Amino acid sequence: LSFDVDIIDNMIQDGNKMFTITIRLMSTCLSVNSMDDSTTVTIVDDEVARIQFNSTHFNGSELSGEVLVIIVVLGTTSTKDITATINLIGTSAKASSDFISTPLTATIPAGATKTTV
Repeated sequence: LSFDVDIIDNMIQDGNKMFTITIRLMSTCLSVNSMDDSTTVTIVDDEVARIQFNSTHFNGSELSGEVLVIIVVLGTTSTKDITATINLIGTSAKASSDFISTPLTATIPAGATKTTV
Protein backbone atom coordinates (compact mmCIF):
# COMPACT_ATOMS: atom_id res chain seq x y z
CA LEU A 1 0.00 0.00 0.00
CA SER A 2 1.26 3.45 -0.81
CA PHE A 3 -0.30 6.89 -0.69
CA ASP A 4 0.61 10.47 -1.50
CA VAL A 5 0.65 13.33 0.97
CA ASP A 6 0.21 16.71 -0.66
CA ILE A 7 2.81 19.29 0.37
CA ILE A 8 1.91 22.99 0.18
CA ASP A 9 4.53 25.36 -1.26
CA ASN A 10 4.14 28.41 0.99
CA MET A 11 6.62 30.52 -1.04
CA ILE A 12 8.33 31.64 2.19
CA GLN A 13 11.86 30.90 3.28
CA ASP A 14 11.09 29.45 6.69
CA GLY A 15 13.38 26.46 7.07
CA ASN A 16 12.67 22.75 6.93
CA LYS A 17 9.51 21.56 8.71
CA MET A 18 8.56 18.12 9.98
CA PHE A 19 5.39 16.20 10.66
CA THR A 20 4.61 12.68 11.83
CA ILE A 21 2.54 9.99 10.14
CA THR A 22 1.20 7.21 12.35
CA ILE A 23 -0.37 3.86 11.55
CA ARG A 24 -2.65 2.06 13.92
CA LEU A 25 -4.13 -1.43 13.42
CA MET A 26 -7.91 -1.00 13.36
CA SER A 27 -9.08 -4.59 12.76
CA THR A 28 -7.80 -7.92 13.94
CA CYS A 29 -9.92 -10.08 11.64
CA LEU A 30 -6.75 -11.12 9.82
CA SER A 31 -3.76 -12.70 11.35
CA VAL A 32 -1.49 -9.66 11.32
CA ASN A 33 1.43 -9.08 13.59
CA SER A 34 1.53 -5.33 13.69
CA MET A 35 2.14 -2.78 16.34
CA ASP A 36 1.35 0.90 16.07
CA ASP A 37 4.07 2.57 14.09
CA SER A 38 5.08 6.07 13.06
CA THR A 39 7.45 7.83 10.72
CA THR A 40 8.62 11.40 10.33
CA VAL A 41 8.40 13.41 7.12
CA THR A 42 10.67 16.40 6.55
CA ILE A 43 9.40 19.09 4.21
CA VAL A 44 12.56 20.57 2.70
CA ASP A 45 12.33 24.34 2.33
CA ASP A 46 13.24 25.01 -1.30
CA GLU A 47 12.80 28.78 -1.27
CA VAL A 48 16.11 30.58 -1.46
CA ALA A 49 16.68 34.20 -0.57
CA ARG A 50 19.69 35.76 -2.23
CA ILE A 51 21.11 39.20 -1.57
CA GLN A 52 22.94 41.46 -3.97
CA PHE A 53 23.60 45.12 -4.64
CA ASN A 54 20.80 46.78 -6.62
CA SER A 55 23.36 48.29 -9.00
CA THR A 56 26.74 47.29 -10.39
CA HIS A 57 28.05 50.82 -9.79
CA PHE A 58 27.46 53.54 -7.18
CA ASN A 59 28.79 57.12 -7.12
CA GLY A 60 29.76 59.17 -4.11
CA SER A 61 31.39 62.58 -3.96
CA GLU A 62 34.16 63.79 -1.70
CA LEU A 63 32.01 66.84 -0.93
CA SER A 64 29.09 64.80 0.47
CA GLY A 65 31.46 62.42 2.24
CA GLU A 66 29.34 59.33 1.63
CA VAL A 67 27.75 57.02 -0.89
CA LEU A 68 24.36 55.34 -0.47
CA VAL A 69 24.58 51.63 -1.28
CA ILE A 70 21.39 49.56 -1.52
CA ILE A 71 21.26 45.82 -0.96
CA VAL A 72 18.19 43.92 -2.17
CA VAL A 73 16.74 40.47 -1.56
CA LEU A 74 16.06 38.39 -4.65
CA GLY A 75 13.94 35.29 -4.80
CA THR A 76 11.76 34.94 -1.75
CA THR A 77 11.68 37.03 1.39
CA SER A 78 12.96 35.50 4.59
CA THR A 79 11.03 34.97 7.82
CA LYS A 80 14.28 35.66 9.67
CA ASP A 81 16.64 38.62 9.58
CA ILE A 82 19.37 38.33 6.95
CA THR A 83 22.74 39.62 8.15
CA ALA A 84 25.78 40.07 5.93
CA THR A 85 29.29 41.43 6.39
CA ILE A 86 30.38 43.94 3.77
CA ASN A 87 34.11 44.28 3.15
CA LEU A 88 35.43 47.42 1.47
CA ILE A 89 38.40 46.72 -0.76
CA GLY A 90 40.43 49.40 -2.54
CA THR A 91 41.23 49.26 -6.23
CA SER A 92 42.28 52.67 -7.58
CA ALA A 93 40.89 54.30 -4.40
CA LYS A 94 43.07 53.55 -1.38
CA ALA A 95 41.73 52.41 1.97
CA SER A 96 42.31 54.95 4.78
CA SER A 97 43.29 57.79 2.42
CA ASP A 98 40.25 57.72 0.08
CA PHE A 99 37.64 55.78 2.07
CA ILE A 100 37.20 54.19 5.47
CA SER A 101 37.63 50.46 5.04
CA THR A 102 36.12 49.19 8.28
CA PRO A 103 33.89 46.17 7.48
CA LEU A 104 30.18 46.95 7.72
CA THR A 105 27.29 44.80 8.83
CA ALA A 106 24.04 45.00 6.90
CA THR A 107 20.84 43.54 8.30
CA ILE A 108 17.73 43.07 6.20
CA PRO A 109 14.82 42.58 8.61
CA ALA A 110 12.56 39.54 8.25
CA GLY A 111 10.04 40.11 5.47
CA ALA A 112 11.88 43.13 4.03
CA THR A 113 13.25 43.23 0.49
CA LYS A 114 16.04 45.81 0.82
CA THR A 115 18.26 47.78 3.16
CA THR A 116 20.70 50.65 2.83
CA VAL A 117 24.29 50.77 4.02
